Amino acid sequence: MMLFVIGEADHFAQKERRSHYRSILAALVTVTAVVMVFSLVSCSAAKPIPRYTKPTAASRPLEPLKNVLPDGWADITGRSQLPHIQLWIVNRDYSATIVVKELQANESTQQLLLQEDICFAGNISLRAKLADGSPDKRVTRTPMIIDAQKQLCSYVYAEKGLLRRVVVYRKNNAMFEVELLQENSSAGFDELTNDQLNLVNTLLSR
Repeated sequence: MMLFVIGEADHFAQKERRSHYRSILAALVTVTAVVMVFSLVSCSAAKPIPRYTKPTAASRPLEPLKNVLPDGWADITGRSQLPHIQLWIVNRDYSATIVVKELQANESTQQLLLQEDICFAGNISLRAKLADGSPDKRVTRTPMIIDAQKQLCSYVYAEKGLLRRVVVYRKNNAMFEVELLQENSSAGFDELTNDQLNLVNTLLSR
């Protein structure tokens, strides 16, 4: 009789332990489910917007400048398929071209560019030119102020032996670059840079 009672007690204790384990297991399953649901909700939430985003809008086109272009230059902007080009001109012997672009950025970057020294934007422009890592490009003059009053910054680089001069300026809370591209090494670069600067002054005065 005593052995039977002891056996019953052991059996009851085992049932209690199994019941206790099942309770613990159920609790763990519940906690795991809650954690999984929370994780799914967190993952499905809107992703944070990157601090800097690449602009996709086309630049604002410039008004016709046929009457104020440098002497001997023609407007060929209509041939460009690139929306960020505002003006594209070529000289009479096709030895050089000039391209005017708006330096676009998102709002936070744009505000930074407008607040910093103009050559801060000039350095960003230069880095963009060299971003492809081409061995055919080399810097011949780093960004420097060429007109403190008008806030003009300029730099020069060579590409396959041909010179490129870029002038960066601000106007109406926007940043622009005017790039002179020598298409023929025999083209007089000093005269070309004078035409480029005349164009910049015209754009600033409009």
